[in-house]
Amino acid sequence: MAESAQEMQISMKPLLDTGEGADLTLVCRGKTWKVHSSYLWPRSSWFKAVCKGGFKESETQRIELPEEEPSMVYRMLQHLYMQTYTVDLGLDRLWSRNDSWAKTRLHVHAQMYSLGDKYDLPGLKKEAARRFNEDVRIPGDSKSEILTLLSVVPIVYTTTPDTDRGLRNHVVRQVFQRYGIASKHFVEELDTALEVRQFARDIIVLHSKRSAKGKYAALAREMYRIWHRYVHPLLAATIASFPSVATLQARLLATVIVLVTLICSLTVAIVLVSIFQGYVLMLLEQRYGPHSVWARPLARVNSCAIEHLTFERLGFEQAVEILARFIKCAQSTSN
Repeated sequence: MAESAQEMQISMKPLLDTGEGADLTLVCRGKTWKVHSSYLWPRSSWFKAVCKGGFKESETQRIELPEEEPSMVYRMLQHLYMQTYTVDLGLDRLWSRNDSWAKTRLHVHAQMYSLGDKYDLPGLKKEAARRFNEDVRIPGDSKSEILTLLSVVPIVYTTTPDTDRGLRNHVVRQVFQRYGIASKHFVEELDTALEVRQFARDIIVLHSKRSAKGKYAALAREMYRIWHRYVHPLLAATIASFPSVATLQARLLATVIVLVTLICSLTVAIVLVSIFQGYVLMLLEQRYGPHSVWARPLARVNSCAIEHLTFERLGFEQAVEILARFIKCAQSTSN
């Protein structure tokens, strides 16, 4: 299967490069390709509408894409012909007329995903998402990885609809895992990324979900620790203190003691969590004023209630910093 796919790619590349037998011209910023409409419209409803919808392009047999980067259009054509595309960053530097050319492999995959969405190429979107996920996991310099991830956030979030989670989930998870490095070494880049409101919201939503899972796991571990260290020895001592003839009554009494102990422990845990959340809100109010001042603009861009967030995953200081920056972004948006 792999060999046949590779053979097909090799056989189709000359057809794209030479344009032999082409019936359509594709133009992008001075670059021209002779292409075959039979390879375009069956894979894309956008190209099908242009080629067969009675538009001007169907009469002139010429399609112009002035808004796109030539290197990206060429990769899109590669995918249409060969079901894959190459990543040669030198091509981007050579063909681009401004500073918007792709600087890393992740930039290439993000822009290819965007083209796949714009021109209705589901196969291209799937290929770009797969390669993006593979490249973002390549081990290397952690600082370079997070810097690249932060720089690609605006592309991912501004070139696709909000309902499209193909690349957004990858970016949010990877930035979330490296948030400590970003907040320490790349403050300006992180602030720029958090100015993208949907990205900031996704970070907080993911944080709240992870924290909820961690909270239940921590509660289970704490309950086991209380049982093993306090309740079980107390139960054993209680049973041992009663005469053997009163075994049933002793067990009933021990059961009552266990239930009372568990209820008391749970009550104490709830009180401590409430005190902790109140302390967080107090710190935020000291920095941004009364709760009514910043809670309203925050609610406009974020559906998560701030009182329900817990901070086991990132740590107290990092979580407060995320909320602080997000509140700042919300305030600037509401003004």
